Amino acid sequence: MPSNKIYQYQLAEGVDYPLFLFISSTQITYTVRLNSFPYKFMGIPIIRKISVSVNCKQLPPLDPKVGPTICQILEEYTANHPDELLTYVCDDLDGKGHQRRIKFLRWYEHHSNGSLLALPQEIKSEDQTIYTCLIFDPKVYNEQHIQTAYEEEISLLETVKE
Repeated sequence: MPSNKIYQYQLAEGVDYPLFLFISSTQITYTVRLNSFPYKFMGIPIIRKISVSVNCKQLPPLDPKVGPTICQILEEYTANHPDELLTYVCDDLDGKGHQRRIKFLRWYEHHSNGSLLALPQEIKSEDQTIYTCLIFDPKVYNEQHIQTAYEEEISLLETVKE
């Protein structure tokens, strides 16, 4: 992706998980954390939960470079760690989980380089919906195998929640 379409970002030092930082043209600092997700899935060694946060108290202004920058970070990280899966998880406790999911999938659809696959799913219970998306390198993992296993895990989680 051309460098004028994304923000410069850096990997923070001294933390025990990948933490990427970038500052927007409006001086808002964005962080992209990739924490280990404490869930075993198909014997895959590491699953990382994606968390994106900003340092402002109100909704940041629309910025056309944020989505492409986040996609670039995820693609670069996965290229260097192809055996790891990434997952985006957002609950709907504040009623905005679906909106966050749409925003993330729109970023991914418009700005990814196509090297990764994203499999969105929903975990439903009586009182809430959790929106998830599993992201992985299809050259490392078989898409159909991952999709089937992911759907089975979601079904199991929904059964346990009932």
